Amino acid sequence: MLSHCEITAARSLDTSCRRTAGKAFSATPIRSLKTSVPTYASSRSSSLVVSSPHPTSHIRLIRFQDSADPSLTEIERSWKLHREDVQRWHHAFWQENNKHFVEEKAAFENQVYRKHNRSATPHELSTFYKQYLDTSFDRHAQYNKALWKENTRMLALGLRAELSGLWRATGQIMLGLDMWWHRMSQTIVRVGGGHRAQGITFR
Repeated sequence: MLSHCEITAARSLDTSCRRTAGKAFSATPIRSLKTSVPTYASSRSSSLVVSSPHPTSHIRLIRFQDSADPSLTEIERSWKLHREDVQRWHHAFWQENNKHFVEEKAAFENQVYRKHNRSATPHELSTFYKQYLDTSFDRHAQYNKALWKENTRMLALGLRAELSGLWRATGQIMLGLDMWWHRMSQTIVRVGGGHRAQGITFR
């Protein structure tokens, strides 16, 4: 007997594959999602530009800031490159997974048609969904484990990048204040010296 979650998960994948079948994929990002609170690490760009859903993986790919940007610190560059690597891996996994699912489903439907000269019934498709989820369990479990690991690493790198950007911004502010105070000190000395000289002159 299939559980409701198992049937829902498989049918959602099937529906998603059929819904995007034949639709053109826009390789050029077309959506700009404004971040609510720009951080120091992302202050150069307060928006994320994403593509339309890929027709196979159904992933909206993010266009990241150029890693060659000289204003990026080493830790910020490492964080960005790691996010790009994770996105490529994430996209490749679901592209291959969904392609495999569609092929397996088509093969099952062809088998039913050759045997019974009709389309597969909802009950037969639910059986296929259950078998597919069972055979894919280990692969999906490994993916989930790897995803949690990569997300944890991205969180750590993101925190370090944020602190690095904050430290750089704070350093620039302190340097600016130091230069301002140095100029003000020189001005005060010149003004004070002028008054002293003026006083001596009037004597």
